[in-house]
Amino acid sequence: MAKKRQRSRGTGTLFKRYGRGLWIASWYDHTGKRRERSTRTTDKAAAERILNKLITDVALRREGVIDAMVDRYAEAGRRQISEHLGDYKRALMDKGNTEKHAAMSAQRVQSILDATKAVYLSDVKADAVQHYLAERRAAGMSASSSNHYLTAIKGFLRWLVKERRASTNPLSHLSRLNARTDRRRIRRPLTSYELRRLLTTTHEGPTRYGLTGPVRSWAYRLAAETGFRRNELRSLTRSSFDLSEPTVMVEASYSKRRRNDVLPLRSDTAAELREFLADRPPDACVFNLPDRTADMLRLDLIDAGIEYEDDGGRVVDFHSLRHAFITGLAAAGVHPKQAQELARHSTISLTMDHYTHMSRGQLATAVESLPDLSRPERRRQRATGTYDSKAASIRQEGYQPKPQQFERETMQFSATRCEITGAPDETARSHKPLASATDSDLVRQDASGNDNAPGGTRTPDRRIRNPMLYPAELRAHALENTRPLYPIPASWQGPPRHKAPLDG
Repeated sequence: MAKKRQRSRGTGTLFKRYGRGLWIASWYDHTGKRRERSTRTTDKAAAERILNKLITDVALRREGVIDAMVDRYAEAGRRQISEHLGDYKRALMDKGNTEKHAAMSAQRVQSILDATKAVYLSDVKADAVQHYLAERRAAGMSASSSNHYLTAIKGFLRWLVKERRASTNPLSHLSRLNARTDRRRIRRPLTSYELRRLLTTTHEGPTRYGLTGPVRSWAYRLAAETGFRRNELRSLTRSSFDLSEPTVMVEASYSKRRRNDVLPLRSDTAAELREFLADRPPDACVFNLPDRTADMLRLDLIDAGIEYEDDGGRVVDFHSLRHAFITGLAAAGVHPKQAQELARHSTISLTMDHYTHMSRGQLATAVESLPDLSRPERRRQRATGTYDSKAASIRQEGYQPKPQQFERETMQFSATRCEITGAPDETARSHKPLASATDSDLVRQDASGNDNAPGGTRTPDRRIRNPMLYPAELRAHALENTRPLYPIPASWQGPPRHKAPLDG
């Protein structure tokens, strides 16, 4: 016999395997399932007390006095954590994740467990995990990679809680770092000019990584016009394209959000795709992309004369084509919600904050669209084209005119825009520069209120100052007196001045 029964106590039994060794307790739990456990003793009396305790606990659990979940947590705690990790990896694959993703997640969790010397669930401590990640960052790990490791082990512990293998997640309070403060790889989107240049040179280029130039060119073009990722492009077959719509579909098993994604295609792209896909079988893979797509693209960028890394340290890799797709939508004025749907993002912040890039030229154009808040006389000067940009730049650099010069300029500026508001026989006023800003504003207000007044000050035309063109009431005065620099209205004439002959 494999085992020999020695003693029975109610619904439980004590026995020794092969008639020697430790006593084994066998009993039925509260669910009716038969269980066996070693009492870890050779003393029969001690083994009987242990068996009686187990039978008593079954009765208490059956009556609800003791929570049965406590036993389940205790049983899971007695198992080594590596066994739970193997079950978690299988659960990820059963859920539909790729084998690569499941293996990478398990590897990250295992590295943390080994570094913190965690053998059982009770050995997982938040401070030990946090210290390990801090040491890795000090050794050169980026904040983004540190977040990936923390996400992996927190996901593993959340799974243990959902599976009723652990009561709590000891790392639930740990938060991710701000990866923007320590970004090691910053992508930049290619401009439309660079994209056309890349596609043209790649189409005529040699075979690389087992792909001809036209195939690589089409892979880059679809990535820039649909935002497909590398693995999504790999999954495309001839039957994935419906060129009558025209649309292209990525199956849920290959989509990152695990659903069938159908995206529209440009009409000109669909017309060219008909020729490209004409001789391919329906189930044939269109783009058999390699794992190192960044290296493949980098060689094609060199042929196109496009820099891999710009002066700001931003690089171009295959995922930059997805950035170019979303940035192009924003530059074209597409509504942010439509851009989010085309990018297949869960939140609008991911679309706008991470994948949308703005150039300085676009930002400057946006600022120029704001309303003009300058003074009215400046707006009129710009409207008539007489705004002295050079003088403005000099004043912006710190130049300040002398008081006499500023007074003279103010007088001339105001005099050119005044009109005769009274009859010629009104009491004349002396021709003096305006004494205060209030008088200047009144003169400008009167000039702007006249329907015949121009929108701003123009350079004086000497032909207009010809006395023969003056009105009759001013012609005699102009012929009798020395021609002034500007025509002065009669209402502004002061006491008679010294008359000089016209030829003198």
